[in-house]
Amino acid sequence: MKADGLDIALFRWNDRVYAIEDRCPHLGFPLSEGLMQAGEIICSWHGWHVRLEDGACRLEREHAKVWDCEVREGEVFVNIP
Repeated sequence: MKADGLDIALFRWNDRVYAIEDRCPHLGFPLSEGLMQAGEIICSWHGWHVRLEDGACRLEREHAKVWDCEVREGEVFVNIP
């Protein structure tokens, strides 16, 4: 999805929705095309693991941007400062 010109991927994990930049910090591949496993997105290009909670990468110092979001009446609202 796009919001304010940003590409944002939405993921549901353990009954919570996460909004994360739809771009792997490594080389920019869309995280929405990756696999979700144990609260992480695994980039399908080079296998980087990006945590949904804070955008941190498992073995790297890079981070993806994350935004707070909430579900109200079936709609997802992303808080973009």
